[in-house]
Parts: sequence; structure tokens; C-alpha cells
Amino acid sequence: MRIGSNKQVVRDHRTTLISEFLPGHEYEVVVRAVGPDGTNQALEDAVRDTIVIAGKETPPDTPSALTAIGIIEAVSLAWVNPTNHDFAGMEIWRSTTDDVTAAAKIAEIKDIKYTDNLGAASLTRYYWVKAVNTSGYKSNFYPNTTAGVSATSVGVSATSIDDFAVTATKMFNKTIILTADTWTNDSPGVGSIAWNAHSIVYNGAAYPISAGNTALAYVYWVIGSPTYGTSAAHPTLGATGFMIAINTGGTHTLVWNDSANMVIGTAYIADLAVTDAKIVTLTANKLTAGMIDASVITVTNITASNINTGTLNASVVTVSNLNASNITTGSMLARPVLSAASGARIEMFPHTNVGLRIYDAADDEVFVAYVGGAGDPGTGDVIIGDYAGDNGVKWDNSTGTFDIKGILHTDDLISGTITSKLITLAVAAGTGDVYIASGKTDFTNTDSGFILGVDDSDSDKAKLYIGDSSKFLNWDGSALTIQGDIQTASSGKRVLIDSANNRIDVVEAAGTNVVIRVDDNFTGVSTNPGILIASATGAYIRLSDDSTVGVPSSTHYTLIKDGQINVTNDNVDSTAMIFGERTANDTTAIFAAKYSGTGTGTLFQGQSGSTTVFEVQSNGVLLIKETVQITDADGGAVVAYTGSTWQTLELGGSDLDFRISNVTKMTLDSSGDLGLVSGSVIKINNTQVVGAQGAAVIDATDAASAITQLNALLVRCRTHGLIA
Repeated sequence: MRIGSNKQVVRDHRTTLISEFLPGHEYEVVVRAVGPDGTNQALEDAVRDTIVIAGKETPPDTPSALTAIGIIEAVSLAWVNPTNHDFAGMEIWRSTTDDVTAAAKIAEIKDIKYTDNLGAASLTRYYWVKAVNTSGYKSNFYPNTTAGVSATSVGVSATSIDDFAVTATKMFNKTIILTADTWTNDSPGVGSIAWNAHSIVYNGAAYPISAGNTALAYVYWVIGSPTYGTSAAHPTLGATGFMIAINTGGTHTLVWNDSANMVIGTAYIADLAVTDAKIVTLTANKLTAGMIDASVITVTNITASNINTGTLNASVVTVSNLNASNITTGSMLARPVLSAASGARIEMFPHTNVGLRIYDAADDEVFVAYVGGAGDPGTGDVIIGDYAGDNGVKWDNSTGTFDIKGILHTDDLISGTITSKLITLAVAAGTGDVYIASGKTDFTNTDSGFILGVDDSDSDKAKLYIGDSSKFLNWDGSALTIQGDIQTASSGKRVLIDSANNRIDVVEAAGTNVVIRVDDNFTGVSTNPGILIASATGAYIRLSDDSTVGVPSSTHYTLIKDGQINVTNDNVDSTAMIFGERTANDTTAIFAAKYSGTGTGTLFQGQSGSTTVFEVQSNGVLLIKETVQITDADGGAVVAYTGSTWQTLELGGSDLDFRISNVTKMTLDSSGDLGLVSGSVIKINNTQVVGAQGAAVIDATDAASAITQLNALLVRCRTHGLIA
């Protein structure tokens, strides 16, 4: 077997070829025989075959640890490659927005770093990377999120030229400069030092350095490495690396610029090495710029004699404490201190009672704190704004309260009480609603909660909306709308307005039985509107002209109880019940009843007395004083009565039946014939005068008696209009 210029001898009918095959390439495999003496079969006679290598058909692992650092008009990128053996390279993707879907590929390299030259400063770019294997398969983006890793290119400014960096790089390019580095002492623990991710500029190129920490004494960098090396002993670096920092018990000292710039640092200048002989005088004109830190200047005192000329400006003097003990000459007690003569300024003790006063640019007071005075304002009071002009706040130290005048703008009133004061909500036209609310943001029933305020979009109407989409109480500035049940208590004795069923219920104290119901649809009783009053202990309806709650003290009332109607009236004629209009003496009453004494009474129509049409008297007698007419179903008169005389008995076009217990006993037909049913007889004074066959019955022994009885019968028939 031969692969390329190599060959392999095997004693088997199969084997596996292992080599660095390239995907997509075609390879020829030749197998020839080898004799015992080592003689090879001629190649032209050997068997052979070709094969195309497909390569790995899965993507490589995703790269990691992508960092981006802004450098001069560029961004320096660094990352960690995947460890797959078929790793072929990296794709660099960039976008001007933090969105991977807007990114474009800008480079394909096989490295761990890349510098994106942008050509200008202050340009922010977002980056993603993905790995590619030899088969052309690509990994996921890193970072595997929409957001990428960003950095902003920088320019050359005064702070970019520091620690002789320009001098070093221009005179000798084989030096290093650290950029954007931050060092922390005693981190992550006591005795250690830590550094952030930053860059090293060397020989015109930037190298990203990963963040790290160490408790060892020396930190160094080997050219091209993405990390710092550390050691307990001083390392031997030669021309391949640079010392970066020294860790002294958890305190770092940077030494990289020693070799770069030959700077004489604190490590090479012993304490007090610079003597007075080296500096003859140090006066203000020697310090032309910069700042002297107060922490490195110690003086016993500063007096007027120590400052010969010039001005000590308050903006460049910082002290932690300034009191009379620090000022050896003069006094500041109760002396005014002004930051300016006019305009925006601060005044300390401008007045005997004023401790601090602040003015704005318009020379108006915006803050006053009082340290004296017994009036108003007095000691401890503070005023903010134009309180005297009704547009400010006052802290009244004597009462411990804030007084606010003008408009209060606040996003968070967390506590407190407003006592006996008025809060008025108002809007400026077209500027939006003003309201107090919880859960709602507009005057609708969409959300659950409440809103009370002024609706700017609806003619500045004052509105109140409480509830949600199904149960609410709305005042829309014109009308009140209520939807949902309304009750005077949640349980027990209560009044319930049931809007779902359109009815009103009064519930008894037990909280279960409805004793009064007003309903527009009485299911089970009637489908019409009605009022139901019901109780196991008795139900009452009382109508009275007495406002006394409970049983009326007067006798003017109507009581409906347990199926009875009791009417009491102590007015004219002691009338107790009236139906229809009633005037004095019951002259126009349609129907009335009166109480006449113990156990007696009268039911009458018209005026009680001589003009009564009829009365049912207490003894059961029906008294009729006017015309009475009784008609049948066809409208014909049956009986007519005028005054005290029966006048007519008429048939309304049909027979008149006389019935007893709903059984017809006698019939008077329309022709005037009187008929008796079978078995019936006619008696006078309990003496039979007409038999069952209609024949007259006469007592032969008493003819005079029979004649007398017949005459009596004739009189009664005439009297009742039965005969002429």
C-alpha cells in the first residue's frame, strides 16, 4: 500500500488509512503484492481505486472569550479558538448596531487576534466571531445572542500622551506601552494584586491582555502572549519579554515604563535624595500649571503674612474642616461670607437671624435657613422658593409641618396626612388629564380600579369612575351610571339592588329570607311587575299621616296585615274606610265604611245618612234608598226598583229560572207562563194550594179558609208584580 511517497506493508485483506486528507480532494489508492523475497508487483499490474474525501459533516465548536478594546482609530479583537483538529479559521463579523442580524463579515483569518482599522476616532462597533472547519461547516456565533461585544475607537488626546509614551515609541519602537489598564491592590485577597483586560502596544501593534491576578512577586509579559506571566523570583526575560509590575505584599508598582522611557521613578530616588541645594527657591511662579495635592503639603498655619501676593481662590482650595482654631489671625464668627456680590450666589450669615441664603441668577431668593428670631419665620424654619408670593415651601420648625403654596408636582407621595385643607384639580387646556387614580389611567371601565379627576379631552369635565368592565359606578360630568349589585351590608340585614335581575330586595336580619321584593318580572307568581311582602312572623303595610317611626300615635292610618285591611280615621262621622275621593261629611265618597260602636259598623255608598244610596248595616240588613236595576248577561233588565216600590220584573229575551242549590225549581218563560218542575208544589202559609200536577188544592171542610188563602195568594202575586 502506498500513500503519497510512503508505503505500508500489511498482512491482511483490509486496513484503515490514516493521514491528513483534505476534504473535497480525490485520492488514488494502489494495492500491490509483495513477495517473500521482497519483490514488488509492478505498479501497472496492481489493483487501484479512487476515493473523494467528504470530510467531517458536523460544525466545529463555538469559539469563546471574545474581547474588544478601542485603540487609536481602531478596535483590537482577541478570542480563544476551538480545539477541533479540523479547525480551519475564523470569520469576523461587524455591525454598527447591537444586532447580529445586521452584521456583515469583514475578515477570515486563522489567528487569535484581529485589528479592525476604522480610520477615525469615537466610532462604536459591535462584533461576533464564528469558527470554520476544513469541511466548510461553521459554528454558531459567539456571543450566541443578538447583542455583540462592542468597543469604541479612540483618538489622540492629551491623556493619550502620558508617561513619555510618544518619546519612547518614536525613539525606540521595541518598547511597550500599556493602554486602558486598571490595577487593584489586595485583590482578590490580601497580598494579591489584580488587573483588568487591556492592551499592550509593542512595535506598532496592539496585543490584548486577559484579566488576571497573582499573589507572586513579579508580573511580566512575553512578546505576543495574550496573558501575563507571574513568578516568585525575578524572571530572566532578555529580548523576549518585559517586566510589567512588582507585587509588594498586595501593593502593585508598575515598572514597564522604566525600561521603555528610562524614567527616574520613586524606586530609584531615595527619600530626601533631592536636597535644598538642588532647589534654591520654590515660589508660585515656579508652579505654572497643574495642582498640588493637599495630602502632600503640610503647614502649621496660613496667615496673611504667609501669602504675600495673589489670591487664594476658593475653587482650588479644598479643606476638610475650617473653623476658628484653624485660623490663627482674625475671626469669622458671625461674619457674612458671600460667594459673589450679586446674581447666583450663596450667603452665609447675611443677617442676624439668617444662617444661609441662596440666590438664583435673577437675584431672587430660592432658599433661606433661619438660625434666630421668635416670629414667623423663626429659629429653625426653612423656606424654599417664593413662599411669600404663594409659590414655595416652608418648613415650620415650631409645628413640625411643611406648608406648600402653589402647584405641587410629585411622582411619589408615600405617606402623610392632609388635614382640613382643600386640594383642587385643574388642567391647562390641551395639556392632558389631571387625576388621582389606582389601576386606571383613563376615564373608562376597561381597567379595574378608580380614577377621580378632570378629563381634558371632554371639555374639562370633573369625572369619577370606580369598578371594572362588569361592575362600576360612573359620574361622567353629566349623569350617574351604576352597574352591578348595590347593598347596604355584605351579609345579614340589608337592602340589595340586584341590577342583573332588575329588582330590589330587603333581606331580614338572618340574612337569608327576602321580606320585601320589588321586581319587574315575578317568576312563579306573575310575569308582570309587582311588590312582594312576606314574613313568617307577619307582614304589614301601614299608611299614616303621622311621621312617628313605628306604630303611629294618631288614628289616621291604614294597616294591611295577614290578609286583612284595617283603616282608622277619626275625622268626620268616624269614617274608617274610603274608596274614591273624600271630602267633608263623605259627600263624594264612592264607597266607605265607618265604625259605629263596639262590634258594630256600617258599609255605605255616598254620604252616610239620609242620602245614602245603600247601606249594609251592623245587623246584616241591606238598606237601598235609590233606584236599583238588576240586568242579565244580555243586558236586559230583570228587576227594577225606584224609591220604595218594585216596578218591573223583566225577562231579557230568555226564560227566568228560580234555583235552589243550583237546581231549577220554577221557570217563568218569555210568554209569561209559570212552570214547576216535576214534584214541586205551591204553598201559602205552609198550606199547599197547587199540586204537583198544577191543580188547585182546596180543603172541602173549610171553603172559607180556601177562599181566604187564594185571596192572600193573589195579593202577594200582585204585590210582587206577578199578576196585574
